[in-house]
Amino acid sequence: LACPVLLYTAASVLRLGRPAALLAAAMGSTLWFFDSHIHWLWFVGMVSWAFASSLSVLTLALFHRMFEERTGYLVPLCGLSLGVGLLIHPYTFFALAAPIAVLYGRAFKSLTPRWHGAVLGIAVLVVTMNAFWLHNAARHWHYILNSAFFAQAHVEFLLCDALDLLCSGADTGVIGTRTGFRWLYLGLAMAGLWSWRSTRDRRYLPLVVSLCSLYALAYIGSYIPGLEQTQPYRQLTPAMLVSTLPAASYVQILFERLSIRALPGSSRAAALVTVCCLTQQLVSSQVLYFVPRLIPDTQPLLDGSPSPLTKYGFWAPPNVESHPHYGLPHGPTLEQGIAAVTQWVKSNVPGGSRVLVEGGVLGERLGWTTDVEILGGFTERNVAHVDANYFRKFQNYAATPAQLESYLQT
Repeated sequence: LACPVLLYTAASVLRLGRPAALLAAAMGSTLWFFDSHIHWLWFVGMVSWAFASSLSVLTLALFHRMFEERTGYLVPLCGLSLGVGLLIHPYTFFALAAPIAVLYGRAFKSLTPRWHGAVLGIAVLVVTMNAFWLHNAARHWHYILNSAFFAQAHVEFLLCDALDLLCSGADTGVIGTRTGFRWLYLGLAMAGLWSWRSTRDRRYLPLVVSLCSLYALAYIGSYIPGLEQTQPYRQLTPAMLVSTLPAASYVQILFERLSIRALPGSSRAAALVTVCCLTQQLVSSQVLYFVPRLIPDTQPLLDGSPSPLTKYGFWAPPNVESHPHYGLPHGPTLEQGIAAVTQWVKSNVPGGSRVLVEGGVLGERLGWTTDVEILGGFTERNVAHVDANYFRKFQNYAATPAQLESYLQT
């Protein structure tokens, strides 16, 4: 619920008008549910980043309004919004650094010393709000290991996303790639930005910098030393949400300038056909993928045997549901044997014992459903303590006796 509310508020702060603000909120909702990247984020638990990305759009709008109007009450709002965003997720910094720097740079010469002090005050407030975790992070930084396991998109992923192809589940999500709404809104946003540029609208610069920097981070960030540790592909989330603002503005401009009734009959028919075709493509190729329970399964063949294809037209493995249920408790096809192993551990292993477990899902499940200490589980944690997981180091080869002794003693 927060995403459309924050987008509506951001659009209002930018003075896009109520119709455009409502449309931006609606666009954000379609991205939240029907874009594969954002859907995957909140589905697998990256809710903090999804929420921080939504808040970053409002933060950018507040900073633009503050530098344009120089109104005092906006100073603490900017500081609080940015500070809270960094508390929710520190990678908010990478989403907002470029456009805020450009806004400050554009206004630098016209700012009075009082306003330069206000900007400094915002920085102090933000650092103060986040000082507790920054201090702890600095003290324990020597524990940090490599974090560049996921969301490491490359240039070729741009083609995969454009064609709805799944290149790498570890980077873009273990989910069918669905990007139709994303590209539609980006196209409308480009038209909206061009319209703002032609009218010298001052909203043009921060939003074009924001979109360009975020898309650049998403697709080439993994080539830049250090940035790969931030999992740069995740920056697509704020990029998509930011695009709804100029996109909604452009749609509003179209409706204000064009009158359907004034168009010739053939033009009205062409416009209607275009809208119907676009809607059909978005619903069939984008929306229906995320609502499989609303689609009936394929009927058996004439001899009674099951259809070799699923309702989506892909090969159907035998004895597997057409769409697995990911709610709790998970179905047996998703967790084969986990329930039996969990029950065995509870019945046969004393509480407090240490158990070496291979497999992330099984290790994590035993960790929170039993009283034993797990040496295993998720291997991609980025702190040195993960070395307690034997399979972090010896997943692909067997340990020598000396290595095993060192592991057990450590």
